[in-house]
This record gives sequence, structure tokens and C-alpha cells, in this order.
Amino acid sequence: MATEPGSSDFAASNPSRPTDGLSAAAGDESGKRARRAAQATAKAISRGADYLRENSVRDMAGDAMDVVKGNPGFALIGAIALGFFLGRAFSSRD
Repeated sequence: MATEPGSSDFAASNPSRPTDGLSAAAGDESGKRARRAAQATAKAISRGADYLRENSVRDMAGDAMDVVKGNPGFALIGAIALGFFLGRAFSSRD
């Protein structure tokens, strides 16, 4: 039974490092892409959390108004989509 990195048995036999076998099996390029995507997501979440901590609700409402004024078509499409999904969520079909 092979337990070298890259084999499916390696991840099962090394529970402290279960991603070693998976990333080796996936290949270096896709592993790098996944790592970059995870890092970009973590940075975006961090920036969002910082924004929420540093701004009041009034500041955020002002920023939202600026976005709507700068992109009225996008805001209209977003409002229509939001209305559609809220309508579907709260409709009382039997």
C-alpha cells in the first residue's frame, strides 16, 4: 500500500496533514490558483470587516447612495432582483 505524498492513501494515513495528498494530486498549478483564491477571499473579508468596524451606519448609507447615484442601472437591476427574491421567499403559495 503506497503512502507517499500524492497518493490517496497518504491523506488517509496522515490525518494531521490531510491536504498534502490532495494538493499534490491536484497538481501545482491548480493548488496555486486555489491558494491565491483563498488569500484573495480572506483579504476581501478582512477589508469588509474593517469597513464595518470603522464606519457608522450613516456613513455606510451615504456610501450606498453614492454607489446608486454613480451606477443607477446596476442599482435598478439589483433592486429588481432583490424584490424578486424577497417576493419568492415570502409568498404564501399553497
